[in-house]
Amino acid sequence: MPPRRKAPAKRKAKDDNKPEEAHEQYGKGTEQAVEVENPPSPTRTSSRRGKAAAAGTATSTAAPADVPAPSPSKKEEEPLKSSAPASEPTPGVSSAAAFAAANTPAAAAAPGAECDTFSAADSPSSPTSSSSPSNFVAKHGRRGGGLGGGRGRGRGARGSGGQAGGREGGGGRGGGRGQGEEGEVVGTMGGAPSAKRGRVAGSAQRGRGGGGRGGGKGGGGGESGGVDRLVALAQQYWPNKSEPLKNKFDSSVVSVIYNEEIGPEAKQGGREGGRERGQQGKLQGLEFSAYLEAYLWPFFEGGGQRELESSKEHVLSIVLLVCQKFKEGVPAWEALGGARDGGEGGGGEAATATAAAKFQSFFLRILRLYLDSPLLASTSHPSSRCPGTVTGKEKLLLLLFLIHAFQSLEEPMVRSCVLRLTSLSLWEALSEGRRKAELERFPQLKRHWLHLQKGKEGGKEGGVEEEEFDVFGSTFLPKAIDEFLAVVQYLPPYLPSPPSPTFLLPSPATADGNGRTSTTTTTTAAGAAAAPRLLLRFTERFLELLIDLLAQLPTRRFLKALLLDKHLSVRLSLAPFLQHQELPEQPNQQQQQQQQQQENKLALQLFSTFKFYLSFEINEHTGLPMTDSEMASIHFSRTHVLQRLAFKYFQNKLKDLAFASSAAVGDPALLPSFLARLSDDELRELARRLRLVPEEEVGGEGGMEEGREFYVELLVEWHGKRQSMIQEIQERPLYPNEQVLWDPNVVPTEGGKEGGVDGLVLPEGPLLALPKLNLQFLTFVDYLLRSYTLFRVESAYEIRGDIMTTIKYLQPQVAGPGGEGGREGGGVYFRGWARMGLPIGPGRGGRGGGGGVVTEVKKPNLGERVPGGVKAEITVDLREGGREGGREEWDQLREHDVVFLVRIENPLGNRGEARKGGRKGGRGREDEEAQAFCEEFGIKYVRGAEIWEVRDGAGNILNDPSGRPGRENGKGGGGPVGTLRTYKVFLDPSQYHMDATNEGGREGGAAGIYEGMNLLIRRNAKENNFKAVLETIRGLMTTAYVGKAVPPWLHDVFLGYGNPAQAHYKSLAIEGQLLQGVDFGDTFLSLDHVKEAFPGQEVRVEGEEEEQVAGEAYPALTFDFKEGEGGKEVVVAHPYRAPNPGPYPMDYPEKNKVRFTPVQVEAIRSGMNPGLTMVVGPPGTGKTDVAVQIISNLYRSFPLQRVLVVTHSNAALNDIFEKLRGREIDPRHMLRLGAGEKELRVEGRGEEGGGYDFTKWGRVNYTLARRLELLGEVERLAKSLGVEEGEGWGAGYTCETAEYFRLYQVQSRIEAFEAAIEDEGREGGDAGMVASRFPFTEFFKTAPQPLFGGREGGSGGGRGGGDLEVARGCFRHLNRIFEELADYRAFELLRHHGMRSDYLLTKQARVVAMTCTHAALTRGKLVELGFKFDALVMEEAAQILEVETFIPMLLQEVDPIEGCRLKRVVLIGDHHQLPPIIQNQQLQKYARLDQSLFARFVRLGVKTVQLDKQGRARPSLASLYAWRYSNLGNLPNVTSLPSYLLANAGFAHTFQCVNVEDYQGQGESQPSPYFYQNLGEAEYVVGLFMFMRLCGYPAEKISILTTYNGQKSLIQDVLRQRCGGGGFWYGMPLAVETVDRYQGQQNDYVLLSLVRTRSVGHLRDVRRLVVAMSRARLGLYVFCRLELFEGCLELAPAFGRILTRPSVLEVVPEERYGGREGQVARKENEGPAPGMGFRVEGVEHMGVLVQQMLAGVAQEQEQQLQQQQQRQWQQQQQVLLAQQQVREQQQVREQQQQQQQQQQQQQETPALMPPMPLEEGEERE
Repeated sequence: MPPRRKAPAKRKAKDDNKPEEAHEQYGKGTEQAVEVENPPSPTRTSSRRGKAAAAGTATSTAAPADVPAPSPSKKEEEPLKSSAPASEPTPGVSSAAAFAAANTPAAAAAPGAECDTFSAADSPSSPTSSSSPSNFVAKHGRRGGGLGGGRGRGRGARGSGGQAGGREGGGGRGGGRGQGEEGEVVGTMGGAPSAKRGRVAGSAQRGRGGGGRGGGKGGGGGESGGVDRLVALAQQYWPNKSEPLKNKFDSSVVSVIYNEEIGPEAKQGGREGGRERGQQGKLQGLEFSAYLEAYLWPFFEGGGQRELESSKEHVLSIVLLVCQKFKEGVPAWEALGGARDGGEGGGGEAATATAAAKFQSFFLRILRLYLDSPLLASTSHPSSRCPGTVTGKEKLLLLLFLIHAFQSLEEPMVRSCVLRLTSLSLWEALSEGRRKAELERFPQLKRHWLHLQKGKEGGKEGGVEEEEFDVFGSTFLPKAIDEFLAVVQYLPPYLPSPPSPTFLLPSPATADGNGRTSTTTTTTAAGAAAAPRLLLRFTERFLELLIDLLAQLPTRRFLKALLLDKHLSVRLSLAPFLQHQELPEQPNQQQQQQQQQQENKLALQLFSTFKFYLSFEINEHTGLPMTDSEMASIHFSRTHVLQRLAFKYFQNKLKDLAFASSAAVGDPALLPSFLARLSDDELRELARRLRLVPEEEVGGEGGMEEGREFYVELLVEWHGKRQSMIQEIQERPLYPNEQVLWDPNVVPTEGGKEGGVDGLVLPEGPLLALPKLNLQFLTFVDYLLRSYTLFRVESAYEIRGDIMTTIKYLQPQVAGPGGEGGREGGGVYFRGWARMGLPIGPGRGGRGGGGGVVTEVKKPNLGERVPGGVKAEITVDLREGGREGGREEWDQLREHDVVFLVRIENPLGNRGEARKGGRKGGRGREDEEAQAFCEEFGIKYVRGAEIWEVRDGAGNILNDPSGRPGRENGKGGGGPVGTLRTYKVFLDPSQYHMDATNEGGREGGAAGIYEGMNLLIRRNAKENNFKAVLETIRGLMTTAYVGKAVPPWLHDVFLGYGNPAQAHYKSLAIEGQLLQGVDFGDTFLSLDHVKEAFPGQEVRVEGEEEEQVAGEAYPALTFDFKEGEGGKEVVVAHPYRAPNPGPYPMDYPEKNKVRFTPVQVEAIRSGMNPGLTMVVGPPGTGKTDVAVQIISNLYRSFPLQRVLVVTHSNAALNDIFEKLRGREIDPRHMLRLGAGEKELRVEGRGEEGGGYDFTKWGRVNYTLARRLELLGEVERLAKSLGVEEGEGWGAGYTCETAEYFRLYQVQSRIEAFEAAIEDEGREGGDAGMVASRFPFTEFFKTAPQPLFGGREGGSGGGRGGGDLEVARGCFRHLNRIFEELADYRAFELLRHHGMRSDYLLTKQARVVAMTCTHAALTRGKLVELGFKFDALVMEEAAQILEVETFIPMLLQEVDPIEGCRLKRVVLIGDHHQLPPIIQNQQLQKYARLDQSLFARFVRLGVKTVQLDKQGRARPSLASLYAWRYSNLGNLPNVTSLPSYLLANAGFAHTFQCVNVEDYQGQGESQPSPYFYQNLGEAEYVVGLFMFMRLCGYPAEKISILTTYNGQKSLIQDVLRQRCGGGGFWYGMPLAVETVDRYQGQQNDYVLLSLVRTRSVGHLRDVRRLVVAMSRARLGLYVFCRLELFEGCLELAPAFGRILTRPSVLEVVPEERYGGREGQVARKENEGPAPGMGFRVEGVEHMGVLVQQMLAGVAQEQEQQLQQQQQRQWQQQQQVLLAQQQVREQQQVREQQQQQQQQQQQQQETPALMPPMPLEEGEERE
């Protein structure tokens, strides 16, 4: 914890009329925004912890009368301080303006005044002030109306002297009023007025702060007073959290807190909503203040001495806090001394044993309290309850604790206690006949049973507690089940309404063994509504407990026999409250009938789940699943026994039964008709002879009118044929319907009802009729079934949201009598428009009903009841929505896309306006709104469908991949014709069968449902792949070999049983499966690296001198690992000569450059060996490098094996492929599948755009191009060999001719060369013999020269040996060409592009990569193609859902001879970071759907390899999250590179936590539910980003992160506003994202906004904190309300480190980033020069600083612009001068040319003169 600082001497007075908003550190039960009407602008101070009240006010914080106040001492009078050293102001940083604060004068004199001391910082640089009780109410009394709950008066702090609370304390609208001049301030003690009252002068205020929102008519500050009191007690009694035993313990304090503040029976003021929120806030505050860790648990006393034991309130307080931690998702058992993160507990074995013994004592107290407090007595007659017992609500609390305990078997101390309650000792409660029968079925248990009985007779050592535990082991669950049965029979058939005056409650004393009652007891109205609902919730929770016990094999093994012996299933099926009985005649009968069905629905659903697991197809003692034939054999054996007994003893009446078929006897509908012939005595005798009931039950009391029903139900259940589990799964619909979508017990809302029913028990989490994902599963079918159900529910939750959004946009209305919107009167028309929805019908003017047409219903397949297929056609008009903008999107629907059909009838109109103001009721109201949605909008049916064909208005097929009309005008026929579209779809056959069964003989039947559909809804394609995933999971469940599809060594570990280490490679070494002669390839950079990689082990080099290997880079070694003396492992390295790969540079692949650490080498070694490898990779430890090296080594070492690479995200998969490309893996052996394949283009040769395309189509194109390239090389080789045209023609024509050419021309020459060299070698040939005899010299002239004569090395010594190895390298190059062409030969036969891509996938590719989602979508196709793989490497395994991790293991068929081909599974992840993202938080909390297989294996104790060196962040930044990992160190790069050693330019520190007070009078806000924003932090973060840009930081090196989507949206808006224009171009940061979405990414500098100011929120999940703190490499700056986060126990390790720096941002504006003027030269730990530092006091101060810097930068830019213009002018002048010179030179040259031309003409003139005229008589020659 950070230090608390002393306050300054004085404090400024402030205006009382200005609202003071700050966080209630220990209060605030809900997460709703508290709004203040018309808040005036507050005066700002530099105080971090809020503002003080008016000057001169004082609030007494004296301890209550019933809490003993300790005698004041000198030590106690001092202000409370932390033992941690206070952070000092940074040297060189000037302090801000000093702030004034005044302490209350009465605080020093009052008893316990140390609690009121207002702490502040030691220096003004980091002002921190604790929220004292007096100031707390002053700040929050005005807000009390919505929080506290009392009606009427505003309530102050605690009793007398509450001046600040009185002045600020009036209630809100609908709540209390301030009392004006004579306002009475009442301090509450759990809702009741305290004995002390005070009257103060205060202005009358009404509606200030208020609680009208969400608080109903709750009055003033009841919660504030109670929370303030708890704050004072926390500071007084448990201030020391690091050493709890130094705190002063007083048991009466625990009792008062429990009885008056947090207990289930604590009396709170106000109505239910305010009371629950007030009590919840107190409970959260206590849990937040380490009440459990620092006070309750350290001082708990057990040990078996009753007089020294802790009180009942102490025990229940611990239970309450543990349950609260489970509800908050915080590790609970660590507080009680449990193991941390699946590892060992702190303090060694002795401390662990002590913690286990203490927990055992505590657990015994819980069992004792549970059995000593009959629930029925405490509920029906609370006044008769004994003092040492618990109430009904408290017993429900104990039951919750037991549920959590049985779900935490990974905790050793918990497991050792709870498993003793489900051991073989349970069978002591069995009837004698049942126990004898069970021991006969399992003879191996007889010996254990006799040993158990012998041990009990002889006594057992261990003391009183051990003896008591042995008794509880055989009696606790039987007695608890008996009480549960009594409660079940006690519950009435319907629950009363709260206003009913009386309620008839059956008396438990008159209930018979069959659950029938004849006497009633009258209970008053006060208990009438509460008692039955409490019993109902108890029944539901107990069913949850039984389901949990039956769903885990260790707890199921002996419990099932007890449940069968007590006939629990039969008795529950006959329970009155689970029967649909007619209500007695009374008003509103129909409404109460619906209420009964709704309130009992959850119990019915839980009972159905209980029956399913009770009869689950598994052998409890062997753990093997039972096949259908085995289950049928058991059924037939039971029916045959019944028939034999019927024929022997009841032949006269049951003769027909004796000779009936087994099918008739096992029919639950027919068997009762046979049994009806028997009398009551005969029916009982038959049950006795079948050994279904013991002898004593047959002779029991009770009228047979009730008992007969029981015996008939018992016989029917025992002999009735159960439907096959596989058949039942096949008949379940894939698509959710309206009953599933709007059932809150199945598909909960976002908030849901987290608390108890009507506030029964506050720490009660959600309760759903869904399975849970936990440590263990019964079988693989059970695992898949749970995953299938939860994945379907999660998908249904998203589908429901999309449907609701679309329908709200469409605004369905009922047409009037005259018709509206073209619809007939009374029909439905849609007034709005939605992109994702279209009305169904023939077009405008058609009837509103519209609908699809069922065109074909296929007959069921053999042995099935569901139709083989159902087809339908749906016609829509794209104009029906009123807009045509979405036509293109509707035309893009393709085959297999899923759409939803909705039928809307009689919508109530647009009444949603009543809810536009937001959800006022908080989380609980969301259930009601979701349930009311169907009624309001008239949703009748919802059905899913899969598209298989789309046609336009002219009947043209639009989704034909072979050819379709063009969508652009003028191309391919002008696009789709018209606006009518016909979608041909496949309906869900199972849903159609259910509809047909339910509709029966109604008009239209099932087809009528679909023909009446009037709305078609589509979804986003990226979010609409749920059907394919569900089909894959369902297909796996129905696969007979699903349990054999995983390797034998992984089978038990996967289900959660056996030795967790049995799948590790060292355990498999015992079976001889360990690899020998392991070649690590280029893993080791040198021999020294080899020795570093195996510390503590002896490394020997055999076969060659160590000095020869020591100087080599990447030494070629194979390794054997042997056991040496004393168990020490010896590493034996065998050197070998690596072959020459060829003469070309491309023949030498890129080598590994990572110097792997010893732990990384161990991970690589484990990944290469068979078995399961678990690599835990903290941030920046090189998880991807390890994965790449494992894949590379497997590729090299096992040429015939394939590796499947799976990741969660496309980015991670592309990152792996980019790193693999640079290694020696041939590109033709790499293939990338999935939607993100287009983003992967790796730099290299042979691809358009200069990169490799590893998609299927890219690989096909690459193969075709590569084939032509290689055939050209073959042609060139033929010409170089001088092969004649006739003989060598066609050598490079096809791959086949190339193969013939190799055999007849190339191979023969190679063999002749080898023979000649061998002969000349024996005769002592010269050194040039290799070059002279080499046959391919002409071909290799393109290689680097000289080819021979200048190289050393080779297979032999001397120059000749080196040249020979070069020659053989050339041969290897040629062989690779022909081998590659042989692989491409199939492409000459396969002409279709799809066939070629399938060939690549199944035959050629050796490294295949895909995402987990793509694996789930395409599993069926991959299995059909015959895809095979031998190794699975999964990155980001901790972010992948359980089932999405399991499906990639099953992408291949099981070989009938070899079995499972999978040899190694490598899971790489980090369970300390965020788990898979689940949209529905209730599924995450209740069902643990966010559990990954990686995290479950860690919980189970599977061996892991944790990487221990990080190379991402500065060591100082890494320390913020390194505490979460054991021994996390740093790589040399982060301690040696200058970028990590120097300080950040412009900052005094490399990381800081900046405190942000309320901005404009407000902290966090919620514009809509769960959409959290904080304007102050958003402005501060953006201001700092602008500051960094002005300092020269590149925008792409900065990321802004936040913890909520609302804040992300707000920051983006502020960025657009602040950085969108102006003279300086700021740009945008690389990312503005939430922490969850940024996992797996990083940047140099991160600005983090934590948003919350009222409660910590989900950052309390330490995994999210680790992600947030580990995204930055060089700088991290966190903005938050410091007083809130520094007090959180879970966040203390990180904030304790970050608070070593001041909480006020310290900057150095003069410094510049990256080579600019004033570059940083100081080290990280050096402060700025004196006078250069600057403290930013707040958001406004940051704005001023940025404006000043911007002005300076603008001036600097203007100067630079002027200089640039001057330089440009000079350059222009120079250019003009040069141009002038050029022109002058050109003119001179032109003149010279003219003169030369003239001279030449003069010289040629005589020759060109015309001939002289001839004289008379002269002839021309």
